[in-house]
Amino acid sequence: MHGLSIRTLVESGTIVIAAGGGGIPVYNTDDQKLKGIDAVVDKDLSAAKLGRVIRAQEYYIITDIDQVYKDYNTPEQSPINQMTDTEAKQLQEEGHFQQGSMWPKIRSAIHFLKHHGEKAIITNIENIQDAIDGNAGTTIIKDNS
Repeated sequence: MHGLSIRTLVESGTIVIAAGGGGIPVYNTDDQKLKGIDAVVDKDLSAAKLGRVIRAQEYYIITDIDQVYKDYNTPEQSPINQMTDTEAKQLQEEGHFQQGSMWPKIRSAIHFLKHHGEKAIITNIENIQDAIDGNAGTTIIKDNS
């Protein structure tokens, strides 16, 4: 579905579910046939790009944990309630977010904020209302310095 169509639906109050993961990655051959390729459709980055197209201000990433943690799954684990995109990049460089788990979500939040958004929130479905109210999850905002 074209981004403008999705934006029109959103502006009319419709809840739109789009840009999910999965699917079969393909490309067009020179003779205009579809050919499959080995690749993964990154649902987090797809959602961030869709947020850019529809000019969303907020981006909610629903995952299986309540929020982002520094030193996740270690004795030093500590919750991150809020951070800037710059802080998120720094924590990634320090190795706090793993490629197969939290890093794709952090990367998509950074992308969303770079291209239009005001904030991205990472939480689980059980805490979504509290996260909307600002009382749960991890909020990532632009570093305006």
